[in-house]
Amino acid sequence: MKWWAKIKRTGRRVVNRTQRFYSYWQAGKSRNKAFRDKGNPGPNLANLANLGTIRMRARDAIRNAPLAARAIEVDITNMIGTGIVPRFEDRLLTDLWLQWEDECDAAGLYDIYGMQEAAVRAWREAGEAFVRMRWRRLADDLAVPLQLELLEADMLPLIDYPQLANGNRIIQGVEFNRVGRRVAYWFHREHPNESYSTSVNLADLTRVPARDVVHLYEALRPGQVRGVPPMVVGLQRMQQMNDFDESTLERQKQASHFTAFFMRPEPEDPGTDPVTGDPIEGREMADIEPGSGYTLLPGEDVKFPDLPSLGGDYEPFQKISARVLAAGLSMPYELLTGDFSNLSDRTARVLINEYRRRVEQHQWNRIVRQMMRPIKLRFIEAGLLANTIPENTNDAVRWVPPAWPYFHPVQDVQAHVLEVKAGFRSQSDVIHSRGHDPDQVRAERAEEQEADRKAGLTSSTTLVNPDTNTRTAGTLSDRRQATS
Repeated sequence: MKWWAKIKRTGRRVVNRTQRFYSYWQAGKSRNKAFRDKGNPGPNLANLANLGTIRMRARDAIRNAPLAARAIEVDITNMIGTGIVPRFEDRLLTDLWLQWEDECDAAGLYDIYGMQEAAVRAWREAGEAFVRMRWRRLADDLAVPLQLELLEADMLPLIDYPQLANGNRIIQGVEFNRVGRRVAYWFHREHPNESYSTSVNLADLTRVPARDVVHLYEALRPGQVRGVPPMVVGLQRMQQMNDFDESTLERQKQASHFTAFFMRPEPEDPGTDPVTGDPIEGREMADIEPGSGYTLLPGEDVKFPDLPSLGGDYEPFQKISARVLAAGLSMPYELLTGDFSNLSDRTARVLINEYRRRVEQHQWNRIVRQMMRPIKLRFIEAGLLANTIPENTNDAVRWVPPAWPYFHPVQDVQAHVLEVKAGFRSQSDVIHSRGHDPDQVRAERAEEQEADRKAGLTSSTTLVNPDTNTRTAGTLSDRRQATS
């Protein structure tokens, strides 16, 4: 036997031996259905067969399951609140944005912050959402000739075209060029679930350049083209909780149908009522009204059934199920259910802070990065084309999410004061963190101080001027900066 044949044979023997062992018990054979082999599809093949069904079931759960609806509302409230606001360094852009934000919606329903809320709702329900940039004419008399159209995930079909005439390919409705960059999206002209068409081809779709499309979604795997509803991880648990609820409720309803049983002695003559002597024709049923009294015949007795209670297992089961569901949805159980019993103040702070970190990930990595930055770029471009924004304008911007509520207002404000005094933060950064505009706050403070000075009023922000020995408005940090 030649040397290469020996190596090939020995190698096959080694492979066969290693197949008998498993380094991880999860990789072994198991009767538990959770560990049965379900294939190992790629990030897009897994979506191709299941995404439509997952969307349908996730939306149905949000419409009908209270915890699913609550989870969506908690996410939207914390991610968007009143809106993620841009703070431009150039005041001209700020004023222009204030005009445009009320007319940006092509449907005329929302301002820009309402569109943020609607887009995030569509993303959290269906796994993704799209915003199409619609260029307008100068004659439309907009602040900038640009409007936004919000599209559901269903508007982009899950179609694949391996090879187009230009060498590009389409993966699940998204066109990629030869180097793998997104160049276009192929949208339906109308919602596919509100039409009677059953087939899809490119002639029925509209090709929109990728630069004019915002695709809001969370890619869970490298190379994943379309988003998956985050609710999918909890659908089975919610169905189990719903089944348990319905079974318990049905048991209580059936038991409550039987209010009392009237007992009579056993008849000596079968078929004859032992009390009245009349023939027994059937089982008698009588309605018992509230507050009624009944006189029993001699020999009769009444017994009330022991109705089944909810038992000691109902509440623990529901709590454990809700905790598992909350873990899958990446939010605290207390926020999902509103049950804050047996929760200390310190524990609540830890849980809320952990959830806030997750929310901030979504705010910066998806809402700002995927949605608001492209919109801001197109806003600047439209302003330049319309000559409402001069060339070489400084378009630097700071995105400001809504402020988190204080846990302890006095302690939290004192912490901000100490940070500013120690030089760890600036006053502007603190004001930004509270969701306000530092320039506007300073202008309002100056206006109030001038009005107080004219009225001869003093307050806690009024300090003694060491040069004139008079009291002037301002904070302690303002005075220290002025005298240093």
